[in-house]
Amino acid sequence: MRQGMGPVLLRVLTVHLHTKKVGNERECALLGDPMDGIAFALVDAAGAELPVSPGLEGELVISGASVARGYCRLPELTAAAFTNGTAGVRRYRTGDIGRYEAGGRIRLLGRADSQVKLSGVRVELGEVEAALGDPDLLCHVAAVVVDGALALATEPHDAALATCPPLAAAAAALVAVRARRWLPRAARPRRIALLASLPLSVSGKLARAEIAAEIGAAADGATPASGGQRPRGALEVAVAASWCAVLGVTRVGRRSDFLALGGDSIRALQAPP
Repeated sequence: MRQGMGPVLLRVLTVHLHTKKVGNERECALLGDPMDGIAFALVDAAGAELPVSPGLEGELVISGASVARGYCRLPELTAAAFTNGTAGVRRYRTGDIGRYEAGGRIRLLGRADSQVKLSGVRVELGEVEAALGDPDLLCHVAAVVVDGALALATEPHDAALATCPPLAAAAAALVAVRARRWLPRAARPRRIALLASLPLSVSGKLARAEIAAEIGAAADGATPASGGQRPRGALEVAVAASWCAVLGVTRVGRRSDFLALGGDSIRALQAPP
């Protein structure tokens, strides 16, 4: 399959994507040849270009004459995403993570940030957490996508709150009030769960997949939050299983939205047929 890709910030079609089926799965998208006047590179966290060596991973940057000047009236975001590379050529940090393959090709692996797309709207999970974190009530908060909807897991200072339904409901109501006050509709969690402690990875970071699974497990037996009824028939079940595998969700309903679940064009290429 071939697909064209071009970030809005470059104004033009930038590259052809190539993907192929391997066994029952599809490989991550492999970048083809860039258009005339466009160049690719991978950079480290500090923005330094990585040597073209198979196996090295970094953030994809695109440079060339078609790179935009920046974000309108957003100087801080512009300074972070738009920089001058070798010989002063303008370049754009895409936020996509790639890996060098043999021959210098770049394979896209995913995103560098915690950005998700819900109902066609891009939402930064970190911004949701920053808005809803209440230091007087909560130790930690974690925004995740569960069954196609935004959910918030919270860890109270007093673990007893998580085990007392009336108190847990009252705490969740307070967080919901903050959400209505500080966040746009697309970024408001539809489900708020109080957990005794939030799962962490071995490196001490939030284990979002485990958190989403724990929230989903608490709702087992219920229909998916935003997807309506469960899939029916062999075809719907197969499609739902494909989406779960690619998007890392536990359940998909008949009316679930691929984009609302955090999907994008790159993940669509990875979905088994």
